Amino acid sequence: KHGSFQATMGRELGSVLKLQTLDLHVGQRSAANIFVLADVLKSNTTVIKLNLCDNDIDDAGAANLADALKFNKTLTGLDLGDNDIRNAGAEGLADALKFNRTLTVLNFSENSIGDAGAANLTDALKSNKTLTELNLDNNGIGDEGVKSLADALKSNKTLTELNLGNNRISKEG
Repeated sequence: KHGSFQATMGRELGSVLKLQTLDLHVGQRSAANIFVLADVLKSNTTVIKLNLCDNDIDDAGAANLADALKFNKTLTGLDLGDNDIRNAGAEGLADALKFNRTLTVLNFSENSIGDAGAANLTDALKSNKTLTELNLDNNGIGDEGVKSLADALKSNKTLTELNLGNNRISKEG
C-alpha cells in the first residue's frame, strides 16, 4: 500500500513541479517520501528553490537528496535547516556539491554536522564554483571545523556569505 502511495506521489509531484519555489517546511516527511521527492528532483527542470527545513530529515534522507543534487540542473536554493543531519549526511551533500553546478544558496543551519561534517564540506568548497551562500549556524562546529573551512576559503572565490554563528568556536578558531 505504501509503495502505491509513493508511486502516485511521485507522478503527482512530477506533474505539478512546474513551480519555481516548493516550500515543504515543517512537513514531517517520512524517509520514503524524501526518497520519492529526491527521485523527482533528479529530472526536474522548473523548481529553483526548495525549502525542506524542520522535516526530521536524517542522514539517509540527506543521502537521497545528495544523489538528486548530482543530477539536478535547475535548483539554485536549498533549505535543509533544522533537521537531523549529521556528519554522514553532510558527507553525502558535500560529495554532491562537487558535481552540482547550479546550487548557489544552501541553508544547513541547526543540524549536527560537527567538525567532521565541516571538514567534509571543506573538500567540496575547494572545487565548487557556484555556491555563494552557506549557512552553518548552530551545527556543533568547533575550532577544528572552522580551521578546515578557512582553509577551503583560500581557494574558493565564489562563496561570499558564510554563517558560522552559534557554534563552539573559540578565539583560537
